[in-house]
Amino acid sequence: MGPLVDDAIEEGYEVGDDGEGRRPYHGYYFKILTAQGPSAPGGAKSYLEGGKLADGFGLLAWPASYGNSGIMSFQVNQRGLVYQADLGEDTADIAEAIDAYDPGPGWEPVVD
Repeated sequence: MGPLVDDAIEEGYEVGDDGEGRRPYHGYYFKILTAQGPSAPGGAKSYLEGGKLADGFGLLAWPASYGNSGIMSFQVNQRGLVYQADLGEDTADIAEAIDAYDPGPGWEPVVD
């Protein structure tokens, strides 16, 4: 295998990836969050209006291979507020269950 394949594997791509489901980008998975939770500024609310993201957005990023492509997971909203957390060995399961931008306990602001 060549160096590009080696790099892709290091970033979390698996040999034989058939394109089904999520695919990592630079070692991270990304998911759009269509709501915010009670810990977000302004409290819990949906960002959807008429089926469109009209009242904000959130984005979640988590490592494709915990401990290999990354350790920290990240949340960001339309205001650019970025939070990070180490979700541990169960990062993938925890991240899949997150459906709202909600930087509550365990999430720390990312400082430049």
